Amino acid sequence: LSAQQDIKTRFANNSEEVYACCTKVIGQGYFEVLCIDNITRLCIARKKFKGRSKRDNLITIGTKLLIGFSHK
Repeated sequence: LSAQQDIKTRFANNSEEVYACCTKVIGQGYFEVLCIDNITRLCIARKKFKGRSKRDNLITIGTKLLIGFSHK
C-alpha cells in the first residue's frame, strides 16, 4: 500500500445499508455474504464494481463489504 494512495472508507448512512463478509464467490458478479444481522444473502456486484476497473474492486472470500438493499 502506497503512502500516496488516498483510501476512502464509506460508512452505512441509513437502515438500507448493512455490513457483510463474503462467504462464497459464485461468479458472473454474484456472491454470497453473511451479514452483520447473521443472515446469509445473495448479492450482485453492479455498475462500477464490474468491468474495466474490476481488479481494483476484487471481491474474494473474507472480503468485508457494505451492501445495500435494492427496491424493485
